[in-house]
Amino acid sequence: MERSSLFAEIEARGEAKGRRALLLRFLQRHFGEPVPEDVRQAVQAQDDHNILEAWFDRALTATTLDELRSTFGLTNGATEGGEQGSGSTP
Repeated sequence: MERSSLFAEIEARGEAKGRRALLLRFLQRHFGEPVPEDVRQAVQAQDDHNILEAWFDRALTATTLDELRSTFGLTNGATEGGEQGSGSTP
């Protein structure tokens, strides 16, 4: 049984990696600019499939990156570099 639980864990990690990659690709395409580092780090740190799915669903209707920062548990303009606003320049 340990082997099947190990397989399930590896499979779950692979699925989460794919969901993160898809979300990041969507964000880049949707907002037409590189994904800010704070948003990228929040997405990369998330392993929960349900949360990643909810974030993706929220990204579908978001009109600004700041809306997503709130969803991702970040404050608006949370990056140390002072990246603020919805249309931060690349």
